[in-house]
Amino acid sequence: SSKSFTVSYEKAQGQSLPTFHMFVKVLLVIFLAGQAGMLNRYFKYNPGPRTKLDPKVFTAGIWTFHFGYDNKGWPSMEQAASMINDTGVDVLTLLESDASKPFLGNND
Repeated sequence: SSKSFTVSYEKAQGQSLPTFHMFVKVLLVIFLAGQAGMLNRYFKYNPGPRTKLDPKVFTAGIWTFHFGYDNKGWPSMEQAASMINDTGVDVLTLLESDASKPFLGNND
């Protein structure tokens, strides 16, 4: 005699695997939370003139100077002087860096 039986599978409620759309939604929420934090910091940022509280403290900076020419080959001394004056540093180091531009003969 042959006996037959059937097996039924029932999926338990609430135990499904995460889907791609669920991951996208979670990443979107994380991204939007990060953007909200960034915008909050952006609108609160209020740069003002730097004032020295202690006369024994000085500010220093370094400027990488590319032979005094901009990327298009024009002299940029005046623009560099203006930007350096805008920083308000007490001590400034000028670092001449390698440009290797064709109009300079590609010499290092």
